[in-house]
Order: sequence, then C-alpha cells, then structure tokens
Amino acid sequence: MKIAQLVKCCAVAGLTLSMGGAASAATQFTLFGNASLQNGVVRASSTAQNAFGGVKVTLPAGTTFADLTQLSTDYNLTDDGAQVGSPRFQIAVSTDADPEPEGNIFVYIGTPPNFDDPGTNTWQSTGNFIGSTDARYDISQLVAGGQVSTYADALAQLGNAIVTEVDLVVDGGFADADGEQTTLFRNIQVVGPDSDDDGVPDDQDHCPDSILGGTVDINGDASGGDTGVPNTSVDSHGCSLQDLVNDALTNARNHGQFVSAIAHAADSFRKAGLITNQQANALKSAAAHSTTGKPSGNGNGHGNGQGNGNGQGNGNGQGNGNGQGNGKGKGNGKH
Repeated sequence: MKIAQLVKCCAVAGLTLSMGGAASAATQFTLFGNASLQNGVVRASSTAQNAFGGVKVTLPAGTTFADLTQLSTDYNLTDDGAQVGSPRFQIAVSTDADPEPEGNIFVYIGTPPNFDDPGTNTWQSTGNFIGSTDARYDISQLVAGGQVSTYADALAQLGNAIVTEVDLVVDGGFADADGEQTTLFRNIQVVGPDSDDDGVPDDQDHCPDSILGGTVDINGDASGGDTGVPNTSVDSHGCSLQDLVNDALTNARNHGQFVSAIAHAADSFRKAGLITNQQANALKSAAAHSTTGKPSGNGNGHGNGQGNGNGQGNGNGQGNGNGQGNGKGKGNGKH
C-alpha cells in the first residue's frame, strides 16, 4: 500500500495546551482544525466538512531534527482505525537559512509497513519514535526516494535541519467508508534538546548541568557532610538535591535561611515520591546541625583586677562576647 503524500497542515486555533512533560514557556501546544480538548484528551477528526484536525507543537527557536529526544503519544483509533498515513506526526523543517520549511518529515503511527491498523477503541502507546529502528519515517518531500526510511536514515539526511513545528495530524476521513476518521490522543511528548541527559529538556531546565550520582553532601564539598540520601533524580525543573543544596550554600544569607531552603527541597522531593520521609528528615537534620550561615566565634574579654598587699598584685577578669576572652589586670599596693 502506498502512503499518500499529504499536504502541509493548516491554520492554527488559539487554544494553548499543556500536556505531558514537554510543555513550557518555550514549547507550546495548540489545537488546529477539527480538534478539541477535554479532560486531558485531544479528539481530532477528519470529515467531509472539516478535512483535518490535530495538535501543533512549537519548539524553541533553532531546534534541529537531531535535537529531538522524545516523540511519542498515547492514542486510541476509536472505531475508525489508521489509514492513508493518518494519524501521524509531521515535522516541518527548513534546510537552509530561510525560516520557511521546505517540507515535512512524516512519522506514521501504527504497524508498518501499511499503517492500516483497525479501530478497536483501545488505548495504545507509540513508544518513543526517536531512535526507532522500524521503517515508519517518510522523508520523500525532502529526499528523493525516501518514502520508506528509518530514524537513522532521516537523521543522516536531515539531522541539521531546523524544526519549525511538529504536528500530530488526523486527515484520513476521505478514505473511510463513512467519510470520517477520529483519533484520540493523550500524553503527547515532543521534547527538544536535553544537554545534561536528566530527562528535562533544556528550555525547561533550571539546572542545565545537573550534579547526579552518589549521595547528597550538606556541605557541598565532601568535607564530612554526607547525608546518605541518594542524589539520583531531578525534580520537574531539572534540579537534583545536590544542585539545590549547592544553591542554598551560595545564596542563603544566614543559617535559618539555609535550613529553610533545604527543608523546602526535601519536602518537594518527598511529595514527588523521589525520596522517602526518612530521607527527607535526614536532610533537614543535617541542615539544622550544619554550621552554614552561622557566625564564626569571636570573643573579646576585658578584665580589671586590683591587687592589694605588698608589691604587685595580679587580677584576672573574664569577658563574654561570641566566645570567651581573658583579661588581665595589674594592681599596685603600698605598704
């Protein structure tokens, strides 16, 4: 079966979505055509009256095809099934300095080689299409003879191409017996570059060079501050516990502020299920017993002593500052 060469997608509606881990200030999801959102599920349809529907994803400027690290979705073909290359991901790319795309990379959803799975009203997952080895990529709009390609083929030919948008498209209604095709989508993941490989894309990562591995050191320098708490995960902002400890070490103005920052980090990781209650308490205890933010001990004492008797008398006085000071007094006596 020959997959139809379908045109670029359509006008975009103004509704902004937030789905999965890919949405951020720089990555935007919008509906287009005959598509709607309810309870986190997109319903996209193709009919005689509305030929297409789906989701448009806009990535940070300058993202290349090689930068993409995740391309996946959960989908339900309803009772209509897959047909003529629909549903699919459609990656518009520019191969030159002109920001206008020269064509699309099509990534077909379903079972190769025909992608004509029947509709069974069940949810399925595509898995991550980035790095997939099956021939579901179609790069023929940009590379002659590229109708049946793998990810590796597309990467070799178009890895440096700039991604102008990614669409999740349904437009195969014309080929269905009843003239209508509907697909449901959820957990849409279109993720750009992730320089530190922590699972959080760069455009969302507050800690772009995360410290991961080992256990959390409350002093940040392996000088006896080992808490025993694993430092093996990051929060939704891409920061590990050690990243947050180091930030507090640098920016806390006093001991109380340091303890508060560590407590906030510990509670956040605990609520996210990344550490246990016991581990969170260990972090808080370590912060409370640390010397970070405490003033250093300085004592200035002044003592006056008076001696009585013959010759010279000696007196000792003690003063208290932030430590202990010793003062000596000198007394003179006459006989």
